[in-house]
Amino acid sequence: MVNENNRNDHFIRYKKTYTKLSIISGILLAFFLTLTIVFGIKLDAIRPNSQTVSVKVESVYDAKYGNEVNVIYDNKRYELINVTDSEFYKYETALEQGFSVEVLLGDDGKLYSNTSGIKNDSVTGKVYFAFLACTLVLIFSTPVLIACVVEAKKREKGK
Repeated sequence: MVNENNRNDHFIRYKKTYTKLSIISGILLAFFLTLTIVFGIKLDAIRPNSQTVSVKVESVYDAKYGNEVNVIYDNKRYELINVTDSEFYKYETALEQGFSVEVLLGDDGKLYSNTSGIKNDSVTGKVYFAFLACTLVLIFSTPVLIACVVEAKKREKGK
């Protein structure tokens, strides 16, 4: 028996939709969490092929979202990948004092500040971070959908 108030109640009206979405979201969360763990283990197991090369620091920029370091290697300008905050000072000092620093040359021809940069820039690393992002979204959205189902059930009983 549906009265007029129940028809106007958003939670009761969309209870079936919220139930379906919460089940789908829960299944996807389990799936993406599993894949995130698997690819995290694969990413950790990567032993990147690289060689250490000496470069001259051309410019450094402490950006709000990541550090930008440009270097000269083999008479070409490169942007150094994955410069952490703890490493940034080393490059800043090298620029000021004019000495060379050693960085990693990956198989892809890019210059990296550390081995984790090579790992994260790999296909496995990119897939891992995509699954991680999906998992985080689902970790926050699944409880919200479940809460909507619970609220709909409470309102049905209360009316």
